[in-house]
Amino acid sequence: MPPRADDGSLRLKKQNFVRSEIWNTAVDLFAEQGYDRTTVDDIARAAGVSRRTFFRYFSSKDDVMVQATDTYGDLLVAAVRESAGTEPLQIVERAVRRLAAFVVVQPRARPAMRIVQESPSARGAQLSEYAAITERVAKAFAAVGPRSGAHTPALLASVTFVLLDEVFRTWYARPTEIDGIVDDVLGAFVALAGTGGERTGRRTARSTARRPLRRPAAVARRSDRP
Repeated sequence: MPPRADDGSLRLKKQNFVRSEIWNTAVDLFAEQGYDRTTVDDIARAAGVSRRTFFRYFSSKDDVMVQATDTYGDLLVAAVRESAGTEPLQIVERAVRRLAAFVVVQPRARPAMRIVQESPSARGAQLSEYAAITERVAKAFAAVGPRSGAHTPALLASVTFVLLDEVFRTWYARPTEIDGIVDDVLGAFVALAGTGGERTGRRTARSTARRPLRRPAAVARRSDRP
């Protein structure tokens, strides 16, 4: 019997489901018994798959740990591409807001953050992946942004990750409404960038940085309250 037209789609859905189950199980085990004490065999057994199946989806325990980072990279690249034609720092702001809103509603976001904070090995695995993800995001900036210098795309990508890191660290320590945290972090960045611009006398760079991130709407609403 010839394969049905939707066989490929069903196979992909099954693969995505198995991958997600392995990742979810791994994060639960990492949180329960520690990253270093959890083995590939532990993960496979708890997920109900064979060791061979595990290695069909992930090359190692570290590879499982950075799965979420890869997903974040995909979302950031998409956000940058969708913001083509706007000011560079406005693209950064939109990317930060998009990813922050996505991450905080994930049920295992906080356990995953705790694992990274508590385990140097898990943190090292994540950091090793950041270089590749940053390069992908930089290429996205280069494709949509103005030709303002060879270093600009890499700087914009790095700024995006630095802002996100501060947003997530703040949210982890003080879980509250994410938009307010993003507003505070972006506001602090704009204030710092503006101060630096005045010291160096680079008025053009300073004014460009202030336009898209000058005063987020939520910050303005809060400050106008009696």
